Parts: sequence; structure tokens; C-alpha cells
Amino acid sequence: VESGPGSARERDEGWETARALPLGWTLYVRVPFGEIFRRNARWRLDFLIVMAAVAATAYLVAYYVSGFDTRRLAHLAATMRTVHSGELAKVDIDGSDEIGELQDDFNRLVDRLRGALEERYRIGQAVKNAELQTLQAQINPHFLYNTLDLLKWRASQGDTAAVARLVDRMAAFY
Repeated sequence: VESGPGSARERDEGWETARALPLGWTLYVRVPFGEIFRRNARWRLDFLIVMAAVAATAYLVAYYVSGFDTRRLAHLAATMRTVHSGELAKVDIDGSDEIGELQDDFNRLVDRLRGALEERYRIGQAVKNAELQTLQAQINPHFLYNTLDLLKWRASQGDTAAVARLVDRMAAFY
């Protein structure tokens, strides 16, 4: 590299620049790149250490937060499997975020399912009672006809003691 006014040359520890100024002055600037690079290397190392610490902290926080949410979702899924097997279990609501909303909606669904099952049972009982009453309404006249026919037959046979017992039992039945 050439030397003289307005030229730059490399030195052992950096660059040296000279520039001619008005009035015959010459400005010499020496840039100590070696020192700058040493400081830069130290700053770079400090920056990398800080970034590694920030990244590790961010990873641990993300791991904890995602683990907490994952546990909540796993608990909800386990409770869903319990309900699927027939046991109407609710899940504890442990937040007001999206997972908490899912838990609340699931609990409302379980309540509605429980209500529907109770209603179905009640309707089934009412149908069963109605069928029983219908059957009794059909049986009573038939039973009465058969009993009267038996009494007539016994009476025609002259078995008055058997007729008396049958009439007593029939009176106790009705």
C-alpha cells in the first residue's frame, strides 16, 4: 500500500491513515484494529453467554408452561375416557383460558347427559308402569271371567265347600 498524503498503510497493530488538509496540515488517524478485535471478541463471547442463558431460560419456561397445559389436557382426556366407560365424572376447572373453557364445556355436557339419562329412566319407568296397568286391565276381566266360570262349574258339581272357599279368596283379592 502506498504511503504519503491521502494514503493508508497497514501497521502491526492496525491501520494508519493520513489525509492532507488545507493550510498544509496533515491529519493522521491510527485505528488499532487489534485492540478493537480483542474487545469485540470479548463482547461477542459475553453476548453468546447471555444469549445462551436467555435461550436456556426461555426453553425451561416453555417446557414448564407446555407441561402444565399438557397435564391439564391429559387429565381432561382421562376424564373423557371415564365418561365413555359409563361413569359420569366431572373435571375440576383450573383456569380461565381455552383449556378451562374446554373443562367447563365438558362439565356442562356431563350435566346435560346426566339429565338426559335421568329423563330417559323416568320415561322408561312411566312406560313400564303404563304397560303394567294395561296388562292388569286386560288380566282382571279375564281372571274374573275364569274365576266365575270355575265357580259355576264347581257349583254345578255340587261342591259347595269349594265354591265357598273360592268366593272367600276372591273377596280377599279384590
